Amino acid sequence: MSMEIIELESDKQIDEIILLQKRVYSNLPKSEWLEPVDKDFLLKCIKEDAYIFGLMIENRLVGVFILYSPKNFLEHLANELNIKQDRFFQYVHLELYMLDPKYQGKGLGSFLINKCIELALEKRWKYLVCTVHPNNKASLESLRKSGFELRKTKTMYGDKLRHIMSKELS
Repeated sequence: MSMEIIELESDKQIDEIILLQKRVYSNLPKSEWLEPVDKDFLLKCIKEDAYIFGLMIENRLVGVFILYSPKNFLEHLANELNIKQDRFFQYVHLELYMLDPKYQGKGLGSFLINKCIELALEKRWKYLVCTVHPNNKASLESLRKSGFELRKTKTMYGDKLRHIMSKELS
């Protein structure tokens, strides 16, 4: 099985991310487990120097993660954790993390998270933060295995319950 991580930044690749998201979303036990992103958000990420990576297996996009540090301080998860604004630059969001349902349960979720951690360390961020639905056991398990800790639980994205998790990078 041929597998590689590539950076995604073209319009065609963004369309592939949206299609993957639809496959993931339609296979979730509960729709509130994933807060979908749209093409405008993905273009904003590229414009604001986010890192969008895809897991390719046999030349097919099967997983995606985005590392993103919002320019708008009000959007930053560090805000939710009562971190002082002068330290926000040390925090990066694991903004989207998803895996095609056909490839789940094979350790690839943990593989993707570990690739996120490697990239965040390369870019010299000190903390990774993300949100996850409290009942999304597979994602929670992958995050915990990779050293993420629960920092707070609150209603976000309208009316969706989320754990805010973080990992200190060494």
